[in-house]
Amino acid sequence: FQASRETVPPQCNKTAVNIEPEQRVKEFGQDKFYAKGGLLWCKTCNEPVGHVRRQNITDHLGTKKLTERANKRQHDATNNPISSKRQSTITGCTERSTAATAAKDTLVMELVEAFMAASIPLEKVDNPTMCSFMQKNLKGGGGIPQANYEHSDFF
Repeated sequence: FQASRETVPPQCNKTAVNIEPEQRVKEFGQDKFYAKGGLLWCKTCNEPVGHVRRQNITDHLGTKKLTERANKRQHDATNNPISSKRQSTITGCTERSTAATAAKDTLVMELVEAFMAASIPLEKVDNPTMCSFMQKNLKGGGGIPQANYEHSDFF
């Protein structure tokens, strides 16, 4: 004799998995939220808010913390009209870092090419007067490597 097993229907998940943060920004307004790095960010709190469930957003909008920060931000805006700061995402930081590294590499490569074209030995980069000149007049000039590094890296 086998016991009959009742099959229980699977629980229905009411989470909207296909919703994007940009859609929530359109729904709740650009004055309150912005989308960056696949996240929904509250402009007032400068914190990410779960965008998949609508209830998370409405709960966030009803918090006391949000209203206090909104009042403080409005007070600060009237006293100091500097643009508001936004918290960076890791992706955004990495993109800026990668761009800065590429710019530095381009600067060093162009400097080596210019010195070679003018028949100036790369050891002149190590001259203290030349170093201070580059630091003052070149954006990123303080990041110019020493001549022995340039020889090993570019030749």
